[in-house]
Amino acid sequence: MKLKIALLQLLPISTLKKQLQKGIKACQKAHEEGANVVLFPEMWSIGYNIFQDMSKSCKKKLSTYL
Repeated sequence: MKLKIALLQLLPISTLKKQLQKGIKACQKAHEEGANVVLFPEMWSIGYNIFQDMSKSCKKKLSTYL
């Protein structure tokens, strides 16, 4: 038996409920395409968005120089 693994790189969205719905749909699609295992980024299910946190920090630092 071959093991097919799907690596999902999904951006987090506004609410946990929507986040989980998005993950379920992605898992279903991966399964339809033959995946036996689906992997998510480690902090995806909690909605952590590193880019959003970084942009807030950058804006604050930038405003001190303007």
